[in-house]
Amino acid sequence: MKVDLHIHSDNSDGTLDVRSILNMYKKKGYKYLSITDHDNIDAYNDLYDNLEPDDPHIIPGVEISATYNGRDVHILGYNFEQNEELISMLNLIKDERIYRAEKIIKKLYDLWKFSIDMDQLMRIAGDRNIIGRPHIARALLEKKYVSHYQQAFDEYIGDKCKGFVPKQTPSPKEVIAMIKKSKGIPVLAHPILLNDDFIVLDLIDMGIMGIEVYYIKHLPYSIKFYKSITEKYNLIYTGGTDFHGLPNDIVNLGSFSAPFECVEMLYELKEKINNE
Repeated sequence: MKVDLHIHSDNSDGTLDVRSILNMYKKKGYKYLSITDHDNIDAYNDLYDNLEPDDPHIIPGVEISATYNGRDVHILGYNFEQNEELISMLNLIKDERIYRAEKIIKKLYDLWKFSIDMDQLMRIAGDRNIIGRPHIARALLEKKYVSHYQQAFDEYIGDKCKGFVPKQTPSPKEVIAMIKKSKGIPVLAHPILLNDDFIVLDLIDMGIMGIEVYYIKHLPYSIKFYKSITEKYNLIYTGGTDFHGLPNDIVNLGSFSAPFECVEMLYELKEKINNE
């Protein structure tokens, strides 16, 4: 059974609405999905009321931004229960995304005279107020300041570029605690992108319960390495494509699946949490 537990819709920085995502994945034979939008759970407002009988099973998910030692760390939360404190944390992060975008826009103009504005970003984002660097990359492409999407990150707004502005977000410890308080399961997203496996060990000390081992960009040796960590520290593992609906994502859809045991472990751990 095909599984993808890391998908972004147009509720954050994806390009497709939830219904389109479900239809596309259904055609490719996927049976279990999780919509893990950045810093919001708006996809779940009416998702379950509008599922069709043959849609894939949906596991509640979110990808929450955190900052650790000046580095962006993304924590996936699964099978959480909504509460006011969780929503409040997500809203604070959402507000910070807007402030950060404004700072990046100013840097792009000051450094290279690239002229984009918040109105353009809001239009690209669909007026959802969930602004991220992918929206800025699309704006740069739209204005022809870059010739392709990835160039924006490689030369201007990537982590090591002059146009980069760090996010002011909660610590991983705070995010992990909030997910657990919501009876959810905190999982480290795409550990390979941290480029620092000591951070992975620090996050285990903070209480992370799983690692995204089967990430689409993980090579076999990375999968083997991170899976060995989950075995050593008695963590679960998950997997996903980090689908955003970009042309490459759509072309390659169906070529990747996380193992079904990822789903089984999420359900088993959730049952354990509920019984505690």
